[in-house]
Amino acid sequence: MKKLLYTFHVMAMILLSTLFVQSQTTDTLSMGPGYGNDIFYSMENGEVASAPRDNWDIAFYTPRFSAGIIVNEGYGGMQGYTTLYTYPYGDTSAWESVDTSNMALWKPLYNSPEYWEEGAFNRNSTGHPDYGWGWYNMVNHHLYYEDRRFIYYSLVNDEVVDREPDSQSWDIVFTRYFEELEAEGEIVPYLVAGAASNVDIGANNFHPVSLDFMDWSSEPFDSLKNTIGHDWKSFDFTTGWVILDSNVYFVQNFDGNVYKLIFTWWDGSTTGDFALEKQLVSLVDVDEFEQEVAEIEVYPNPATTQFNIRGKVDYKEPLTVSVYDQSGRRVHAFDTDAMELERGILVNRADFSTGLYIIQITGDNFTARQKLMIR
Repeated sequence: MKKLLYTFHVMAMILLSTLFVQSQTTDTLSMGPGYGNDIFYSMENGEVASAPRDNWDIAFYTPRFSAGIIVNEGYGGMQGYTTLYTYPYGDTSAWESVDTSNMALWKPLYNSPEYWEEGAFNRNSTGHPDYGWGWYNMVNHHLYYEDRRFIYYSLVNDEVVDREPDSQSWDIVFTRYFEELEAEGEIVPYLVAGAASNVDIGANNFHPVSLDFMDWSSEPFDSLKNTIGHDWKSFDFTTGWVILDSNVYFVQNFDGNVYKLIFTWWDGSTTGDFALEKQLVSLVDVDEFEQEVAEIEVYPNPATTQFNIRGKVDYKEPLTVSVYDQSGRRVHAFDTDAMELERGILVNRADFSTGLYIIQITGDNFTARQKLMIR
C-alpha cells in the first residue's frame, strides 16, 4: 500500500508540473504617473499591493540582528528624493548649531542597489559591529518585526507608516532606486525605475536567447536586490521606450517554485504602465520544500569579515553545521550542540569567497537551512 501511495504521489507531482509549465499569464501593471507608486508583486498571485512613494522618508530593516536603515529614493515625482549626508563639521555634540551653508558640496549617501540591508545610513560602516550610524550591542540586541521587510517612518509627519504587505507574500517590488552606472568613465548614482527582488528571492538572466528558452538551471540563481533591475528596457529618442530583445529571466519564489519572466512593454513615466509574461516552469516537490525550515538566524547577512549562527532547537543530540556554495558543494562543516547553537557560533569568512551560501544544520531526522550572502 505504501509503495502504491508513493507511486501515486510521484505521478501526481509530475502531472501537476507538466500542466503548470504549459500555462502562461500576461499581467498589465501600473506604477502611476511619475512612477509614483511601488508595486509589490508575487510570481504566483500577481500584484499583491500598491503603495505611494511619497508618504515616508526613512525605513528600518526588520530582521533580528540587523541594523539596516534606508532612505526614500524616488520620493515625490521624477526629480525628488530623500537625500542623506554625513555632517562634516562635528558629531552629535554639534547639532545645536548645524551649519548647512555649503550643503550642496557635501557628499550624499545612497542605498545599496544590491543589498536591502545596506541602506544609506549604513554606507559609513566598517563592518560588524560598526553599522555606520551606530554600534551593535551584543547584550540587549533589538526589537524586530517578522511580518514586514521594513518599518517605514515619515519625518515630516512624525509617524510610522504601514505601507508594505507581508514579507513572505511578494517576490519583486517595482520601484525607483539609485543604480551605480558608468558615465564618461566614472561610476555615478543614477535614479532608475525597475524591479527589486525580495530578500532571499533568487533570479537569473539569459540573453540573448529565444523566448521559448527553458534551461533555467544552467546558471545559478542570484539573490541580489538588482538581479532583474532596470536595464531590460531603454529609451530611444525616435521610437520611445524599447524592451530588450531575446531576454529571459527566471525567478525562484519562497516555495522553491521557478517562474519564467519576460517583459513585453514599458510606457515610461507618463503613465507608469508596463506588461510582463510569466510562466511556472518548475514545481518543487512537497517533501523537498518541507525540509526548508527557517529555525536558525545567520547575521549579519550579507556578511563581510565574519558571521554568527544562532538558533533554538528542541533537539538534544549532536548537530552538524554545513556550509554549501551555489553549486551544492560543501565547503565547510563542524559539529555543535543545541546549547552552543543557542548561545551563538561565530564563524570567520576567510575560507569563503564572495557569493551565496546555504547554512544547513542537521541531526537525526532534523534539518534546518538558512541563506547567507558573503561580500
